[in-house]
Amino acid sequence: MTQPERDIAEMVVEFAAEFIVLGESVEEQENRLAAACSAWNIACETAEIRPMLLDAWIKAIEESDTEQPQEYLADLRTDMEALIHLKLELFPDARYDIRHASLTALDGKTRIEIDADPMD
Repeated sequence: MTQPERDIAEMVVEFAAEFIVLGESVEEQENRLAAACSAWNIACETAEIRPMLLDAWIKAIEESDTEQPQEYLADLRTDMEALIHLKLELFPDARYDIRHASLTALDGKTRIEIDADPMD
């Protein structure tokens, strides 16, 4: 993995912290971190394919958790669209493929670690 000029974890926190902390448990925050990283990766793709990638991501969520109401999925889509827009606004030239993200809570502090590779 090549280290970006600016720490990718710092950038993810900057664009997604408000979304991540809405999770009421560490597990929910981890899920929100994963969603934020997916939004980041989608934002790094071309404008033409972003809608298809988001559709596929929402469909995968729907298929993996069939008990989620449609309202939840609609809200999730809205959140993802907002995160994609914010990533593009804050970091338009930062193109890294996030491979893995982890969130650790210890002594009242939360640490986010990200593994990412530069995109061509």
